[in-house]
Amino acid sequence: MLVLSGLSLDEQDPYRRFATELGLLFQIVDDILDVTGSDEELGKPSGSDERHGKVTYVSLFGLERARELAVGSTRRRWQPCARRAGTRPRSCRSAISSSPASPKWEHSGP
Repeated sequence: MLVLSGLSLDEQDPYRRFATELGLLFQIVDDILDVTGSDEELGKPSGSDERHGKVTYVSLFGLERARELAVGSTRRRWQPCARRAGTRPRSCRSAISSSPASPKWEHSGP
């Protein structure tokens, strides 16, 4: 868990945008896997989103466009914190951990 207490709203913004982009990426990939994965891989029946009439990235945009959106989201997820730290996205993780405004990471749960 990431604790943002003690950071100003401006300092929190890159972490919040990163979390939003990561959540979006997770959803797109989940929608893709529901169409392309096996029951064994998913741990649930594949195609369940369609059977339940759920609107997904695949149903809205098609499989190939959903894959493109996932790639774009992957590229964008590090950009907010990289811009804040003044680094390239690849070095964002190390910039976050060495930043004076770096939030505390706490483990909670099992």
